[in-house]
Amino acid sequence: MTQRGAAELAILEELSIEIGATRVELERAVSGSTSHADREQRLERFKLEVKRRYRAVARKLHPDVTGGDAALTERFKLLAQVMEHVEQLQLPSPLVTSPHLRRIFVSITYRGTTSHRWRT
Repeated sequence: MTQRGAAELAILEELSIEIGATRVELERAVSGSTSHADREQRLERFKLEVKRRYRAVARKLHPDVTGGDAALTERFKLLAQVMEHVEQLQLPSPLVTSPHLRRIFVSITYRGTTSHRWRT
């Protein structure tokens, strides 16, 4: 890892902590519910809270406010990267993660004949 890469990772981690976008915060936000729909709602609330914090920090780091300071502009860009990752967060599909639904329905077409079966 290059020196600049390590510095960028440190800044990304610091910014993630500042806006509350850490793995611990995410797990705390969605844990404790049993239904997938409830976890989805909790994830959306988590994203909204992180977005609110992001906007407050982004206002402080915006190049128009900081006078074009190169270091703060770089932090602003990295903050935007953190927020992009937060916006892309999704819960895994309940069908994929459920241990009870490990069988997959498969349609196979061979020489014009289609057969349907469950694959385990």
